[in-house]
Amino acid sequence: DLSGRGQMLRPHAEATIAEISTSHRDSAGTTEKAGSRAGGYLARLHGMARPLRLHVPGMLYHVIMRGNNKQDIFLDHRDCERFLEILSTTTARFGVTGAGYCLMSNHVHALLVPHQHSLSRLMQQLNSTYCQWFNRRHGRVGHVLQGRFKSTIIDMDVYFLRALRYVLRNPLESG
Repeated sequence: DLSGRGQMLRPHAEATIAEISTSHRDSAGTTEKAGSRAGGYLARLHGMARPLRLHVPGMLYHVIMRGNNKQDIFLDHRDCERFLEILSTTTARFGVTGAGYCLMSNHVHALLVPHQHSLSRLMQQLNSTYCQWFNRRHGRVGHVLQGRFKSTIIDMDVYFLRALRYVLRNPLESG
């Protein structure tokens, strides 16, 4: 959500618009817009520590979370069940629609559509709740997930089915 940041953006409007309007399609057919490129540009421009995330209500995002150092984040069936319980609760709480997901032993793919609240708020709640539960259950401390979640905006009309197929076929492709 860029509301309230208009003053900060105005002096650099041409560069910001040029960065935001670029897009790139990867092998899954996802379109990388605004979130990483424009955010990275703005972070460098204003000396911020990390890129801004863009909140576009109603757009589909391909979200990826990975285990720290590619370690497993689901050790058994109960871990998967608990993650899905928390995902269900947080999507309802933040008004986010789920279009599909795939739980792998060391990472998660999800196709999510945020509406009123930003995806970052949902992900912060989901990841912190799950990681605290996981560490308590398994007698561990420290990071469970590697860095921030990754998200890419999906063009609903053209690439939705391609992205859904990629997410759902991920277990088959990885063996």
